[in-house]
Amino acid sequence: MGVKQNQLEDYFDVIIVGFGPVGQLCSTLLNKYGLNTAAIESNLDIYSEPRAISIDDEIQRIISNLGLWDDFTRNQEVPDFADLVFPNGKVILRGPVTSTINGFPFVSTIYQPALENLLRQNLNHSKTNRIFLGYETINFKQENDFVDISIKHLENNKLSKLKSKYLFACDGSESFIRNKLKINLIDYKYNKEWLIVDIKLDESNDLEKVTRFICDPERPTIFTTLKGDRVRIEFQLLAGEDGNSFKNKNKHDELINSVLGDRKYLLERLYLYRYKGNCASELRKKNVFLIGDSAHQIPPFAGQGLSSGLRDASNLCWKMAYVIKNQINDEILDTYQIERMEEIQNSIHSSIALGKLIDSLSVAFKKNTPLEEAIPPEAREQAYGKKSLTEHLLSKGLFSRLVKDSNIGKPIPRVLFSDGTKNIFIDDLLDLRFAVISKCDPKELLSENSMKLFKTINAVFLDMSKYSFNNSKLEELIDIGDILIRPDKIIYGITSNKVSLQDLTDELFSQLKY
Repeated sequence: MGVKQNQLEDYFDVIIVGFGPVGQLCSTLLNKYGLNTAAIESNLDIYSEPRAISIDDEIQRIISNLGLWDDFTRNQEVPDFADLVFPNGKVILRGPVTSTINGFPFVSTIYQPALENLLRQNLNHSKTNRIFLGYETINFKQENDFVDISIKHLENNKLSKLKSKYLFACDGSESFIRNKLKINLIDYKYNKEWLIVDIKLDESNDLEKVTRFICDPERPTIFTTLKGDRVRIEFQLLAGEDGNSFKNKNKHDELINSVLGDRKYLLERLYLYRYKGNCASELRKKNVFLIGDSAHQIPPFAGQGLSSGLRDASNLCWKMAYVIKNQINDEILDTYQIERMEEIQNSIHSSIALGKLIDSLSVAFKKNTPLEEAIPPEAREQAYGKKSLTEHLLSKGLFSRLVKDSNIGKPIPRVLFSDGTKNIFIDDLLDLRFAVISKCDPKELLSENSMKLFKTINAVFLDMSKYSFNNSKLEELIDIGDILIRPDKIIYGITSNKVSLQDLTDELFSQLKY
């Protein structure tokens, strides 16, 4: 495991550069596993203005698993609908916001400063995390399987050196670390400037809870209601327009009033932003990993910008913890890129497709073109279709190859159990550990050596005969066979008539090289 904390004061298992929500989640997850971490951030405080405004069901599940759900909901809103509409108000396509197998609505709006404050407050109780606020990373080098990092205090210019086994780059779209590593960005050829307006309404009682994509040929617009009395409006800039001209009060008031009518409001923030689609050509270089915006930029139409970064953290951190704490082979960290890259690219393509769909519908409205002629079916499918994990991903990632089953690579349903005395969610039983779920006692199906290995990695065993629950999806899964779950609640594999739980277990530990 290398240098111990007590041998060198400034040695850490993982150093995280960048302490926005992605860096904060990395710190939180790694600390849950007891790793010593350091976070380096140039800003002294949380950025006080909203940026990302939505997260998806998977991220809500992670927040719940961290025990932060009750506090989180104070600044969370769930839209009733996500609509594509024409400027005359006609609804082209209405998507009711429903819950998924993760147990949460597929989209939820947030107030980012509140989310960051919640994550930071939670970290304040950690004894294994140090936060270097007001510091800038000025250099790093990888030598002898370690990373040496030089940081500078921005107030007094004092230099400090830190040492780590691994380095996480959570330092944003202009990532110093990515640039120094000379990792190229793959450009997906989408680059449009939008004017973003954050507003606090005097009254919002009669507002629908909605995200509305307004397909207006004069100016495509996105309108989103947030918690309480906050609203975000996004205006696409047209070819040849100077975005800075909209900083003139008369000009931006005219735009805002075209959407809000005569409602009174306080303008909290107005800024220009380029919606781009790109992805780093690689997410790992030796012991350095790119996470979040340092690894990808996703146009916001499908609401996957922040969620994708937080999902990066969820995918990588449990693997990192098992490598460091349980001395599992470092090669499993390669599955971070394998498993995330394809999903990131799909998210970029889907988001760009939705942006193009809005533009195409706007043109169709102007020309009075029938929608079936204006919009190719593949465009709608790309914009709205949920792509499943591909054969390539399953064959290269940390999943079973013994049985082909469409449930592998998907999350285990979030089910409420009863043991006869109390109710408990399955996530509370699984925690952040490997788990085996069976109709009977899984321990009776495994060899003594396998049980020893599972005990070493602190795995969970669930005998479903001891619980009652009402969830048809989980019942269907258990009817298929015994289930092996990864610490991120993703299904590793399911047994079949030809593949036993012992077979599945042997395969897992072979992949872990443990």
